[in-house]
Amino acid sequence: MSDSFKHFMKLHRGLPQQAPGSRASTLRALRELGKLPARPQILDLGCGPGRHTLDLVEATGGRAAAIDLLPTFVLELRERAAAAGLGERVTPLQGSMAELGGLPEGAFHLIWSEGAIYNVGFEWGLSHWRRLVHPEGGAAVTEATWLVPDPPAEARAFWDDAYPPMTDLAGNRAAAERAGWRVVGDFAVPGKDWWDDYYTPLEQRIAAWRAENPPAEVLAVLDQASHEAAIHRDHGHSYGYVFYLLRPG
Repeated sequence: MSDSFKHFMKLHRGLPQQAPGSRASTLRALRELGKLPARPQILDLGCGPGRHTLDLVEATGGRAAAIDLLPTFVLELRERAAAAGLGERVTPLQGSMAELGGLPEGAFHLIWSEGAIYNVGFEWGLSHWRRLVHPEGGAAVTEATWLVPDPPAEARAFWDDAYPPMTDLAGNRAAAERAGWRVVGDFAVPGKDWWDDYYTPLEQRIAAWRAENPPAEVLAVLDQASHEAAIHRDHGHSYGYVFYLLRPG
């Protein structure tokens, strides 16, 4: 593990969530996806510390297998599930969302991924996860998406470097269909979802760490995180996380 990644993890560990989102948006996506089998089997991919995992289990009465690559987040979810009285219905697993070959076909009524599918690519992930969904099930994923046809140059430059495959609504809908899904709805998460439990606590932690006069290698990590928040503050109207609501095609 590189020193920069260790600093990144220290900056992010213990935050309410690791990507833009909220309970309200999670429950809206669940509602707009439509009817699912009772007490669904859920697969949450890239679960992070599991805010949405717990929301889904609580709302549906189902059970969830929640996978994240980073053991720190798996441990956080296990602790949060136990504290919420949901430990018996949540199975946190350390692993890669790109390596799911051991999971049986059609085993899950609901596949979920908030702020994480970019790690494997939107179309690649949807294509490879398609076999896991039950015929009566569905999926909901968020993906960074351009919301205007001509984004500001500063925002375009940032995202061209950070996530070159990022495209617009039409491009993502077409990719989902190529991957074997039917798009039944989509919506951009509201601006407050970027700040309330993500950028605001992150910026507070950045400020506290800067006050400690850390070394240059730490400042570089803090500067990068600050720049990302500043880009969204200035140009958030031009892009966002969009929930794509999917059924087997």
